[in-house]
Amino acid sequence: MIKNWKLALGLGAGFWAIMFIGVSAFMVMPIAVLWQRILEIILAVLASFILSRIYFKKYPSDLKEALALGIFWLVISAVLDLLITIQYVKADGTYLDGLKSFYGMWSLWVSFVLTLISIIATAKITHGGQLMKSQNTTPLPMPPIPPKV
Repeated sequence: MIKNWKLALGLGAGFWAIMFIGVSAFMVMPIAVLWQRILEIILAVLASFILSRIYFKKYPSDLKEALALGIFWLVISAVLDLLITIQYVKADGTYLDGLKSFYGMWSLWVSFVLTLISIIATAKITHGGQLMKSQNTTPLPMPPIPPKV
């Protein structure tokens, strides 16, 4: 399972904060809604890749642990969304209207899936915390230094 709960919790909250600020910024940009949704998905993938790389660099993990970390981050995000984000989405409607509006967006579900894939891929790429090393790790011999005359 998760090896460092404090770090995982902190990075999960950081993931939510990055997404909250990023999505808020995209909402005020004068671009089409489709492009906003695409940028949100790209942000989720990049944020999850960078933050999971920080985690896996210190705590190497396999596929199951990476999946557990991704689900943990999504649960943290869901709790923070239920407490904070829904308040902004519901506007003048009820809390239930906000839930339907927020969780009814296709881009949210796509970003959930791609976030999990990104975290799992990061665990695999880092090979147990170590970025891929070259096959030849022996140092090359140095040429002899001629004596000074």
